[in-house]
Amino acid sequence: MSTPAPVRILTSRLLAAGSLLLFCATAGLHARELTAIYLPGTAGTIPKAHLIGASGVLEVELPQRNLSPTVKLPKGDLLLAALASPPPVGEKVPAGAPRVSIPASWERCILVFLGDEQNTVFPVKIIPVNASQMNFPKGNTLMFNLSNSSILAQFGKERIQLEAGKSGSFGAPIQGFGSYPVGIDCILRGESKHRAVCRSIWQHDPEVRQILFIIPQQDNAIPRVWGVVDRSEDEQGN
Repeated sequence: MSTPAPVRILTSRLLAAGSLLLFCATAGLHARELTAIYLPGTAGTIPKAHLIGASGVLEVELPQRNLSPTVKLPKGDLLLAALASPPPVGEKVPAGAPRVSIPASWERCILVFLGDEQNTVFPVKIIPVNASQMNFPKGNTLMFNLSNSSILAQFGKERIQLEAGKSGSFGAPIQGFGSYPVGIDCILRGESKHRAVCRSIWQHDPEVRQILFIIPQQDNAIPRVWGVVDRSEDEQGN
């Protein structure tokens, strides 16, 4: 693929000890929000999660094709345990429940739920993302490589290198509204050959954010790309 621009290497680790804070925290100026999405893998459908913390229980939907409706977050640093339903009154959260930390300074958080059949308490892993406006601006793209392959890609003027199990963000592929070329290649583990994942023309909307997932396929060694648009409820109402 023609790649005249310098390569940006995105190296944020996706999962460490169950969860990782992917970006630097930013100062909160407005009411805090949380939204979520679920990538099930082979774990099957989980319609919702209950997030249990010191301030009570938050119920969040887990759609697979888009981000969930937003939920208001309490102030302060949060440590939340995730379960399919709250434990009975008087009982503690099971020790093996997935847990996630959300810093007090995050204005908006996206929780990416991944299917994890090894967890018998609640079969998910959770990646928290700082989706505050200053950290994840409109027009930008957040990319997760959930495959075992290295990814080399070009989105308009943005050229990206993303290793297996990493994540990162990059800026607008073009200025303003319009179309731009997309070329995504992978290098399978143990190989040096580039293999095509995607060749297409995409549309850029500078008023929204984009989240991309590079995910493995059960019947094909080459991963596929899948994405959702991120638009906060406040912005939708403007």
